[in-house]
Amino acid sequence: MNCLFANCRFGSLLLVASACGSPPPPRVEPAPQPSPSASAPVVGVAGSPAVPAIASAATDPPAMASADTPTPIDVSPPAPTAEPKLFPIDVITGPEMAYLIDYANSGASEMVNKSCSGKSEEDANKHAECLAKGREKFGADVLRFKKDDKGRVKLIIYRRSGSALAELFTANVELKETTPNLVKVAIKGGVGQRPILRDRGNFDVNVPNGYSIELEDSVYGKLAYDAKVGLVAK
Repeated sequence: MNCLFANCRFGSLLLVASACGSPPPPRVEPAPQPSPSASAPVVGVAGSPAVPAIASAATDPPAMASADTPTPIDVSPPAPTAEPKLFPIDVITGPEMAYLIDYANSGASEMVNKSCSGKSEEDANKHAECLAKGREKFGADVLRFKKDDKGRVKLIIYRRSGSALAELFTANVELKETTPNLVKVAIKGGVGQRPILRDRGNFDVNVPNGYSIELEDSVYGKLAYDAKVGLVAK
């Protein structure tokens, strides 16, 4: 019994001795964990690769416009609007509006050229002097239909010498539109001598546009005038 116990104790000591004398097992290093940026495929359901979260622009369906998406602005030019219609009386009585003779394109110039033709063409100086005298004799260089704050209208005829204007004739007038481009003028009295329209108390003013007028004189024929703003100071 003692022997048996001794043998068992001796065997245990041998096992312990053998265990203490053997070298320790090698250390197992843990496997490196993949970084979040690694390109390892993501495993989906049942071990199959998962679909990437971001699709390419070529395969993405067009995004629906959200409430915050700005509405495109129409930058096309606006359609042209019609200019307001000006009545002929408004044209000829405009504020500070006066009409300067277009002498070269009027019957007065043609008449003077005819009267000087053949008399002094051989002498250039005499011919030029004849034309200058005929131009000065005409006199009706500037017309103005001046309307006051009560709607009354005066016709004033000026002779122009450089930048100076001299009144030749002044009269109250009544204006009446008879067509979209024609105004009838009735002269009421007057002061001074009229260099044009001497044989009538009424005459027509043709208003073909917003910047010119035309008259018909029994002596000179057609007289054309161009609008000038500020030509007459008062």
